[in-house]
Amino acid sequence: MAHTITLTAAALAQLDLAPAIAVLEPLLTQGQILDPEVKLTFEIDFPRDPTDPRELSEIPEVRLWFIRLDSLYPWLPLVLDWEAGELARYAAMLVPHQFSPSEGIRYNPEGFGDFCDGQDFYD
Repeated sequence: MAHTITLTAAALAQLDLAPAIAVLEPLLTQGQILDPEVKLTFEIDFPRDPTDPRELSEIPEVRLWFIRLDSLYPWLPLVLDWEAGELARYAAMLVPHQFSPSEGIRYNPEGFGDFCDGQDFYD
């Protein structure tokens, strides 16, 4: 069963987690969060100027909202719809990166903290 967390520009700007809490808390209360059929997706409505080349994960207001969400629900990646690309998008919200149209997302190794011991992930 798919569940969508819809985010508005107002919720993102105010760091309001209410849209996520409204979806997640009933699943937790009913003990359904670990149901393998539960798959979460995000619908992000953040208006941008058509000339703005940034991806959503490069917009500070959007990234901060996801960082705040991750601090409340650190297990959330486990219930995202991985097949729909939600895990990659979620990781991009949390880990510093660069985006290029030709190479896609390149995560900064420094953003992985203890998981990176100086190795170059791109060689």
